[in-house]
Amino acid sequence: DKWREQFEPTDENPNTDKFVPQAVDEFSHAMCQLFQTTELPDGLLKYGQRKSHNDKSVYQGTGAQLMALLRTNGTVRKEKGIVKLLEPDGFIIEYNDPDTKSKR
Repeated sequence: DKWREQFEPTDENPNTDKFVPQAVDEFSHAMCQLFQTTELPDGLLKYGQRKSHNDKSVYQGTGAQLMALLRTNGTVRKEKGIVKLLEPDGFIIEYNDPDTKSKR
């Protein structure tokens, strides 16, 4: 199915930094309680990671620093699809909705 194609599921934990063992244990315990069983069947729990590439710029700083950048840099506003600044600390963007293939 689509999830398996995108996330390449595995039975073993591929990255303990992202799938913290304690969190996995707590999730398994919650599923056992939910389905009133003592343990999950072998192979039921899957780990999935999707690799993607983002070639867009990322800006790091405080909210005030970001707003200062957006106020003074039209290129950044255009790149990020910002159509209006809402002072003192907000903005409206236009984006392409992948589900409807329309702009919002």
